[in-house]
Amino acid sequence: NTVEPDLVTGGEAFADMLPVNVKLVSLDLSWNHLQKDSAIAFARALRENETLRELSLAYNSFAEDPSAELGLTLCTNKALRSIDLSYNSVTPAACLVLANALRANADGALRHLNLDGNQPGRHGSRALMNALRCAQRPDRAVDITMRNCEMTAEPDALFDTGEPSGAYMLDLEKPIDRTIAAELMRLASTRDGCEFERLVHHPPTNNASKAKMREIKLAPAEADGRGGDGDRAPEPPWSLILNDEMKAKGGTSSKKVNSCFAW
Repeated sequence: NTVEPDLVTGGEAFADMLPVNVKLVSLDLSWNHLQKDSAIAFARALRENETLRELSLAYNSFAEDPSAELGLTLCTNKALRSIDLSYNSVTPAACLVLANALRANADGALRHLNLDGNQPGRHGSRALMNALRCAQRPDRAVDITMRNCEMTAEPDALFDTGEPSGAYMLDLEKPIDRTIAAELMRLASTRDGCEFERLVHHPPTNNASKAKMREIKLAPAEADGRGGDGDRAPEPPWSLILNDEMKAKGGTSSKKVNSCFAW
C-alpha cells in the first residue's frame, strides 16, 4: 500500500475518484487493508469531496499518520455525518488530531465517530471526551463510541493538555504537529497562567545549516501600544493568522505565516 508511479493501489484509485464524484453519499471500504501512503492519499482526497455522508473504514490499518490526516480533513469537511474508524490501530497522537477536529469544525455535519478497538490511551481518550463536550450544539448531537479500547497507556513523548509547558519543535506540514500548535495557541488564549515565552520560526530551506531564524518574544504591550523596544510597531495578529492558516483547506501559506515572524 505504498503509492508508486507504476502501481495504482486501491486507496489511490479511490483518492482519484473522490474529488470528481458528486453523487456518492455512502462508501464502505471496511476489511480492505488500507494503510500507509494509499490511506494517506485517501484521507487527503476527502478534503475535495462535498457529497459523501457516511464512510466506513473499519478493520483496516490506518494507524497513526493516515488517521491523523483524516483528522485534519475533518477540520474543514462539511459533509461527512458518520465515520467508522474502528479497529484501525488508531494511536493516542492521532486521537489528539481527531479531537481537535471535533472542536475546530463547529459548522461540520459530523454526528457519529466510531473508534472501537483502537488505542487512544489516557491522553487521547481525555482529549476526545473534552472535545466531545465542546462539539455539542443545540442543532447537532455528536457521539463517539470507544468499546474495547486501550485507555490506560501514557506515552512519554505525547503532548499533554494538562501539562503543556515545555519546548516544542513543530513542523506545520505534519497534522499532529499542527494540532499541537493549535492546542498551544488555544491554551495560551484561554487558560489562566498559560502564555508563550518565545516563538522561533525556521523557514523552509534545502540547507538546514544556513536557515535564518526569526524570533518573537511575546510580552505585554506597554501603555503607548508599542513593544518593549519602544520604537517597534504594534504586534501583528500572529495567533489569528496561524490559526486560520492551519485550518485552511489548501494548507499553510508560507507568505502569511512568514509575515507573523517579520515583526
